[in-house]
Amino acid sequence: MKSKKNGRYYIAALIARTCGLRCGEILGLTWGDIDFKNNTLKVNKQWKVNKKTKTHDFGALKSKKSYRIVPIPAPTIKELLEYRKVAIPDINNRIIPCTGGSIKKFLNPIAGISIHELRHTYATLLIGNGIDFKTAAQLLGHDVQQTLKTYSHVTDEMFNRATEKISKIF
Repeated sequence: MKSKKNGRYYIAALIARTCGLRCGEILGLTWGDIDFKNNTLKVNKQWKVNKKTKTHDFGALKSKKSYRIVPIPAPTIKELLEYRKVAIPDINNRIIPCTGGSIKKFLNPIAGISIHELRHTYATLLIGNGIDFKTAAQLLGHDVQQTLKTYSHVTDEMFNRATEKISKIF
């Protein structure tokens, strides 16, 4: 971890890239949502702006399908354990105590990416590596039709594999 302050942005990007969460879902994660024994996380709330009070607080997720349990890859678990040792305590016990705007301000100039693009990469990698659309949809908190519509673009590698298979068939 480079520093306590920058570490949280790194962890936010890592969770988006390796678990496919939306920005508000990442910011709504608390340490109690992480199951270090089973390498999973529970998506059950998000951090968002209360439109009436103009303050940030926990809120309901985007849809019923957004409530889910997501596997966490072992290297990400390792990073989370390291980060937890140096993380600045948060009154709400949030893992990443900041706003979506501050993540955007940090990530964009450095890497030219957004949390949403990392989530999109996660989905593309799932599908490109043979995870069926139904499972990908469940992991992303989408319905299958939404996943097909959003993530069915063909990567160059997927196209090349299809070309090879077609050549063998015919």
